[in-house]
Amino acid sequence: MKKIFLIIAILVSFGIFTSCTKHQEIPIGTKPTKDFTVIDYISDNGIYQADSPLEISGDCEPGVVMVCKFKNNKGNVIEEKYVTANEMGKWKIIIDDTPRPSSKKYQLVISTAKDEFVKQFENIRFGESWLLIGDELEEQRGIKIAENIFDNENYMIYKDGTWQKFSNDNQTFAMFLLNELANSTSVPISIVDATVKKATKAYQWLDSKLIESRPQVKAYLEKNGLYKDNVQNLTENDMSYYAINNYEKIKNMAFKNLVWNQGSGDYIEDTDNEYKKLYGQMLFTIMSQFEEKFKTTNNFYIIQEGSSFNEDVNLLRGFQTSICNYFAQCKVIPTYDLNIVYDNLQEKFVGSTEVNEEDLVNYEIRGYDLPTLAKRIELIDKNKVIVPTVKNVIRELDEDKNIISIKLIFDIELNFANLETAKIKGLKFYDKNNQLVECEYVFEKNEITIKPVLKEVSDETGDTVEKTTFSIYKITYAEESFIFDNNFIVNNIAVVPFIVVIK
Repeated sequence: MKKIFLIIAILVSFGIFTSCTKHQEIPIGTKPTKDFTVIDYISDNGIYQADSPLEISGDCEPGVVMVCKFKNNKGNVIEEKYVTANEMGKWKIIIDDTPRPSSKKYQLVISTAKDEFVKQFENIRFGESWLLIGDELEEQRGIKIAENIFDNENYMIYKDGTWQKFSNDNQTFAMFLLNELANSTSVPISIVDATVKKATKAYQWLDSKLIESRPQVKAYLEKNGLYKDNVQNLTENDMSYYAINNYEKIKNMAFKNLVWNQGSGDYIEDTDNEYKKLYGQMLFTIMSQFEEKFKTTNNFYIIQEGSSFNEDVNLLRGFQTSICNYFAQCKVIPTYDLNIVYDNLQEKFVGSTEVNEEDLVNYEIRGYDLPTLAKRIELIDKNKVIVPTVKNVIRELDEDKNIISIKLIFDIELNFANLETAKIKGLKFYDKNNQLVECEYVFEKNEITIKPVLKEVSDETGDTVEKTTFSIYKITYAEESFIFDNNFIVNNIAVVPFIVVIK
């Protein structure tokens, strides 16, 4: 009798370890006569976001039953799902919760109900997946990246519909970012590159359906021949072109974080002031698209526009900051201190302290210091530093209710013990006539206390007295288009540009 129980126990145990999911009856559905398709990002060697939904979709004949088996590295079925294709032949299956991040390898088997057609995808892994979208970033100085990230199956990039190991052919910012991430975690990492190798326009990234809800934007596009009723016949300069050709193809993927870089094409290369005024609406709409589709994404990092000789760039930075404040997932990455400046007279790259303020015509801005930018994003993502941002403003009044000091409260302690405050060129004070006002200010922990400068004047009797009128109306930081030799930085993270109006 004991032997019988032992045999039963072994058989039960064997059954548990050879089948991880309960068998279910799968309907036959319409018998397929031709093969089905699967969305491009489901492929061999893919690295997908861990602990998140994985959406698998494609096309087949209407009424065909599609089956997905998710297997572990031993070939055991972890999850099995099926769905019947709709009248358009569209089908979608979602694995609700993917495994935790690790180097374990999994398998996806997708088939019709009776295995008339079968597709098998190998070496599937789960770790950190990041999305780069917008304009591509390239390193201008020829800096080489450590090659330990190359030809490594735990580091993959998805670009133009295929999964690839990293190589020198990939955009340099993707490689610098991967290098920083790889140094801080041991899990598999993928970067989905949906960027464009040019300065794009915001309207090219707008969902065509959402344009209908923005009448001013639609009217502008119609007036300039950029609006199209039929989105199947778009040219590259038309509305929604990159929304369809880049964003649409990856919008159903899950990501840990999203990095958005875009705006120079709107403010540096374009001189249409009417269009620039609409940029805020378009950026808000794009962020709304992201919020709707990427619900499980932790952060939307907006790479803020850096220094430029174009005077309107400060307006672009303002839009990027203000729009980002509307979205809980959104964080601004300041970059005005990261620009690479090239001296045409000396024919070399120079540091910000070497720039001659009186003769800017001989300088060119050639992109960002990408290794430092990648490090900045990694530090912020790992919560090793916080981007310093103004969170509150406090006015101190005298007995007559005149303002005698103003405190700007930041969300991080500002460690400026060794800072020469006079060198913060970007911090400025204005009266109601938009004229510069001279002020004194001191730093203490997470506060800046601003006080008026006392000046000697003669009173009615001719005696000399110290007097001031604190007529400050507006405080700004990093409002200039081109910022250099500016050290308003905490732990190597630049303070987010701000405009504070004193009421």
